[in-house]
Amino acid sequence: MRLTPLFVLLFLALAAYGQMQERVAILNTLDDGDSIKVSDLIYLTNRLRETAVKVLPKQRYGVMTTESIVAFLGSQENARKVCNEASCLADIGRKVSADYVAQARVGRFGNQLSINFQLYNVKTGNLIDSFTGNSKDVFGLLAIIDENAPTLFKQMLDESKPQKKEPIVETPKVEEPVKLVVEKPELVKLEPEPVKPEPMKIEFEKPG
Repeated sequence: MRLTPLFVLLFLALAAYGQMQERVAILNTLDDGDSIKVSDLIYLTNRLRETAVKVLPKQRYGVMTTESIVAFLGSQENARKVCNEASCLADIGRKVSADYVAQARVGRFGNQLSINFQLYNVKTGNLIDSFTGNSKDVFGLLAIIDENAPTLFKQMLDESKPQKKEPIVETPKVEEPVKLVVEKPELVKLEPEPVKPEPMKIEFEKPG
């Protein structure tokens, strides 16, 4: 009974860790033309999941297993019934509570096998990236996955990076210099005052 609290704490810690991770659902590879065996389809799916686990940081992403996906959908047949079109992958991702969903489809192109792999952001419904390739056999399809899948999953890292907002630099207002207007003094013309002539004094001599 003493160990019970420890188990509870461990369960809560694991649950909190799981909520911090973004869930990636890689659905089983579909064969549009019964071109290869079911065991080969499973092998290709496993290789895609292994690549995702190697490329994506474990502290940020959790790759869902087939069992966890089936637990949401009930069975693989239900997945086909929900939607058999690539455009509905995001809808299936929502049903399995994933943040990202991906799936490969195998078909025929001429005399060769073809593979198409698509990765969607479930929240936005947008296609993150995809790749397509052709090969004469299933081993070539595996080589196409090994060459292209790592780069595709790295697109998730670029997409989920928080966008840094560039600081808004306000242009300082340059105050216009104060213009001192000095008024020129008016020149006053000084005219000389008119000289008034002094009255002439005329003296008369008195006769002796």
